[in-house]
Amino acid sequence: MKYYCQTHVGLVRKNNEDALLADSPRLFAVADGVGGSNAGEIASKTALDLLKKEFYTQLRFGQNPAYALRRAISAVNTEIYFMAHSQEQYAGMGTTLTAVYLENPVLAHVLQVGDSRLYLWREGVLRQGTRGQTLVGGMIAAG
Repeated sequence: MKYYCQTHVGLVRKNNEDALLADSPRLFAVADGVGGSNAGEIASKTALDLLKKEFYTQLRFGQNPAYALRRAISAVNTEIYFMAHSQEQYAGMGTTLTAVYLENPVLAHVLQVGDSRLYLWREGVLRQGTRGQTLVGGMIAAG
């Protein structure tokens, strides 16, 4: 498997709030701080650092990967919420988070919060694997 990671600030903002995790060969994630809110870049980096730590801790305790991802995102949510509500400079901060753990060549566990999507590139074809969890995304899914 080959992978490549890169972020770009885009055309609208001056501050890049993206964070990437490429813990090859199995755990990959992207987090994108909520634009326009305080400390989005801190939220995204914190989310990925904690995701990695908590996920691997759960695996060491013998949990299956799906459960480990759920526990990890719960810990991430708690920490981001606590930071946003306990420190004035972080008030309102948030982040999206999309992660994939490749358990084996045919089984992947996916975690998604927000509108950062996951795509699969295989045999020259790009397929969208997740939809953005937004009001508009929900309306599109509902027809």
